[in-house]
Amino acid sequence: MFLNKFEELNIDGISYKISILSFLGVVLFSILYIYLLNSSVFNVVIREKNNSKIRETMEDVAILENRYISTRNDINLEMAYTLGYRDDFNNVHFSTETKGLAGGLSLLGNEVR
Repeated sequence: MFLNKFEELNIDGISYKISILSFLGVVLFSILYIYLLNSSVFNVVIREKNNSKIRETMEDVAILENRYISTRNDINLEMAYTLGYRDDFNNVHFSTETKGLAGGLSLLGNEVR
C-alpha cells in the first residue's frame, strides 16, 4: 500500500530512494535519541540514590566520631589503672609462636636476644 502511493505520485527512482533513506534516518535517530534520553534518566536516578547513600554514610561517620570523642575524653590514667594497666617497663618480653625461629625476641637489660 505504501509503495502504491509512491507510484501514484509518480516519484522517480532516485527521489524514491532518497525519501526511503531519509525516513529510515529519521527513524534511526529517533530510536537513538530515545535510548540516550532513557539512559541519561536512569543515570540521574542512580546518582540520586548514590548521593542519598553517601549522605547516610556521612551521618553514620559523624555519629561515630562524636561517640569516639566523648569516649576518648572519658578515658584517663586512673581509669586505665582500675582496668588493670601496669607501668612495668623493666620486664618487657616479646615472643613468637613460630617454631621455625631459633628462640624469639626478648628485651632484657636493654638488649635484644
